[in-house]
Amino acid sequence: DAEHADRAEVASRIRRAVSSSGLTNAEFARLVGTSASRLSTYCSGKVTPSAAMLVRIERTAGCLQIPQG
Repeated sequence: DAEHADRAEVASRIRRAVSSSGLTNAEFARLVGTSASRLSTYCSGKVTPSAAMLVRIERTAGCLQIPQG
């Protein structure tokens, strides 16, 4: 259903953000102001973060990305 698809999309975006940062989950969680265990629940889709947290996660990842090429 649509809600499940939305949750899966949010989880995928968070996993991609963490992966692109080059940091461990614990390091990334600390930077965005949450715990590693809470970040894990976001990555798995068990918990959906607030809109503000999703923005913070994606903004932080964008700041940490090393330009390719």
